[in-house]
Amino acid sequence: MHRCKPVASIPLLLSFVLLASCMAKGQHSTSNAPLGMTNPPERIVSLAPATTSIIIALNATDRLVGVDSWSAKTHKIPSTIPHFDLIRPDAETLMALEPDVILLSSLTGEGKPEKSLSPLILRGIKIEIFHTSENLADVFADIQRIADLLGYSSKGQDLVHRLTDEVEAIRASGAAIPEEQRKTVYFELSPAPALYSFGSGVYLDELLSIAGAHNCLADKTGWLAISAEEILARSPDVILTNTAFIDDPVHEILSRPGWTHIPAVQNHAVYKIDSNASSQPGPDVLVALREIYKAVYPNGPTP
Repeated sequence: MHRCKPVASIPLLLSFVLLASCMAKGQHSTSNAPLGMTNPPERIVSLAPATTSIIIALNATDRLVGVDSWSAKTHKIPSTIPHFDLIRPDAETLMALEPDVILLSSLTGEGKPEKSLSPLILRGIKIEIFHTSENLADVFADIQRIADLLGYSSKGQDLVHRLTDEVEAIRASGAAIPEEQRKTVYFELSPAPALYSFGSGVYLDELLSIAGAHNCLADKTGWLAISAEEILARSPDVILTNTAFIDDPVHEILSRPGWTHIPAVQNHAVYKIDSNASSQPGPDVLVALREIYKAVYPNGPTP
């Protein structure tokens, strides 16, 4: 098991991954307000990029009265909507918005969301907590859970069915790749010198598998700090990166000292995957899956 590293100097998007890797996993949980709710909420605060992306996909952005600062940036939320620190949101400012419900990442309050927002819970404001998805089944369950909460159960089912159909089409194309032609892939989340990636048991690993690729770190589990020497030893056919905080992550990898003998570098098989789509376990994971398949098998069967 890897050790969790401090996240203070690491950009926000990657810090979500690092914090998630340090937390115990479990079933999605809900902290309900004492009085409960009889009608679908009309005033929603979403303090997680993934839950915000689901609300957008369900065409319910008109109900948003507050979002986390990362959602405000990546989802082009109107500037008139207040935004909050995902980890340490200000409870008093949140309370002033008079939300019907607050959707929280389990990372809020550094893993103690109920404690950090206890004043709101005492005031009867409903809190819904979402844990980091480990696989697509978790993502689809979150979509349906939010759709049910909004009173959009049918719309949620339609969205999940559409996403499932498109995932299965790509799975069929990936399965059609002969085993001897399947590529090994290293997916980089953080560049040198602090390399970070993932093994099995992570939704991104599932995306690689659906695309017909082999994660070169699949014998490990969870989110991983990894050494350059290990990637050299595993010699991947393809390198993917979703790094968003350097100007040209593909060029950085291709010019990385000591990596010239890796097949992916020798063949210039290094590709950028949309950072937001691959870093947020929401409906846009389908965008990431399409990009992964196209990058790994540019001449493969069309889904």
